[in-house]
Amino acid sequence: MKKFKKILIPFTALTLATTLVACSTNSNSTTQNSNVSKVNVTTSKGDVEVMKNPKNVAVFDIAVLDLMQRYDIKVDNLITPKMSANYVSDLIKDNQKGGSLKEPDYEAISTFKPDVIFAAGRQESVLDELKKLGTVAYFVTDNNFFDSMMKTNMEIAKIFGVEDKVTKDKEKFEDKIKEISDKAKASGKKVLIVMTNEGKITAFGPNSRFGYIHSLFGFEAADANIQESSHGNEINYEYISKLNPDIIFYVDRNKVVQSKTNANAQSTLDNELVKTTNASKNGQIYELDAQYVYLAPNGLTSFERTMEQIAKAVN
Repeated sequence: MKKFKKILIPFTALTLATTLVACSTNSNSTTQNSNVSKVNVTTSKGDVEVMKNPKNVAVFDIAVLDLMQRYDIKVDNLITPKMSANYVSDLIKDNQKGGSLKEPDYEAISTFKPDVIFAAGRQESVLDELKKLGTVAYFVTDNNFFDSMMKTNMEIAKIFGVEDKVTKDKEKFEDKIKEISDKAKASGKKVLIVMTNEGKITAFGPNSRFGYIHSLFGFEAADANIQESSHGNEINYEYISKLNPDIIFYVDRNKVVQSKTNANAQSTLDNELVKTTNASKNGQIYELDAQYVYLAPNGLTSFERTMEQIAKAVN
């Protein structure tokens, strides 16, 4: 009986110690989890609770990369899709392991274990799949472009604690918008917005993705009846000549997407009929950089640089 007791006591002590260690580990784990701060953000799909200052971040929305770069926001780990937004190349150069903008690599994202996945319009069709891999913050702008863009960036800013910086930028942008708008309205000049792609030309009107150039910056549309279309309505040189715009803004889509031809915007628009327009005669044909206005129109730095390009038409 004594021998049995000698064996039993150490065994019981060992069991108790193991239990205490396990309890201690679970307690520490619970404490660590409770220390994770979260913030409620209003996304385009409703309110979502997101980890504040996340460590592992998956970004499919270029506007988020724009904000991170603009305010020097650091994260422990970053994964992005392959993209052509050169102005955020320092952030994405070693991190483009998440597939493409429209076809995410779900396995890579799952292995990455993201604290948050930022998504935008190009990922709308795959949102359900992304939600299986982590918390998704999905943002798109609406027809009230500027207010929607600033609201989106403010919601993103909440996650990284930089709301005050977005507020200051908003005030600065508003001053510049008024300056451009006042000059545009006073000029009375009519604007045509076009995009070139593989030698084809499409036009965009007041209700298009580039419509804010009219509504926000005060430029009168050379043709107010252009129908809304994601990639514009195809036009020809005769249309441009007959319309005779005072200003032409063009976007070269071939610069940011894979092209089957070598045709760029300059060669496409180098046409005798285009040269008959007031825009050509007065040297008022301006490029709007596709990586800003087409790929990431709602990024803060992107928007600021687009404004600078638009301002050339009234300076």
